[in-house]
Amino acid sequence: MEDQREVQFDRAVEFAKNHGIHKVFETSAKTGSNVEDVFSCAGKELFHQTEKENEEAKEKDTDTPDGPASGGGKVTKLKKSKAGGSTQKGKKGCC
Repeated sequence: MEDQREVQFDRAVEFAKNHGIHKVFETSAKTGSNVEDVFSCAGKELFHQTEKENEEAKEKDTDTPDGPASGGGKVTKLKKSKAGGSTQKGKKGCC
């Protein structure tokens, strides 16, 4: 069904590169192919980014002379990853 595609994969890859997006997946709404992989990858990416930011915050807190900052826990903001990256075309797994 290549001729019925709404967006060609090469065009999606080019769009991703131009907008700093580091992963591209080819999915099918009709068959559901790779849809679960996209959500799984997104969840893993968010989890790993949050872990990294929490570790950086802990290191920063222990580097201060008084130890961890008082006043409660730290709120971690999720940020868009700027890592250079790969594209995924019909492959299982992502991260």
